Amino acid sequence: MNDRGGHVAGDAYLRDMAAAWSRLLRGTDLLARLGGDEFGLLLTVRDKRTAEEAIDRLRTARPLGLSCSAGIATGTPFEPVEHLVVRADRALYAAKASGRSTTRTAN
Repeated sequence: MNDRGGHVAGDAYLRDMAAAWSRLLRGTDLLARLGGDEFGLLLTVRDKRTAEEAIDRLRTARPLGLSCSAGIATGTPFEPVEHLVVRADRALYAAKASGRSTTRTAN
């Protein structure tokens, strides 16, 4: 979006996307912009399939239909949150490397 409309248009798009996504989330979910065009989403789910379904709902609810890739990592008991974020970030970059609008799950 920034390449076509500039940073102001890109920021407006990201705000619109966050608003659209927020309507699809539960009160226990936490959506945050991590930087640039990357968001983090903390879901309180018990299994990978439910997380994948939630991400797929968000990926299809994009204003302007731009691409959206996602990385998923499920936490383990006592895992530091920093490790969880690193694993999710690696999964995101694997998704981006494999093509547009894809999802990858961390091991």
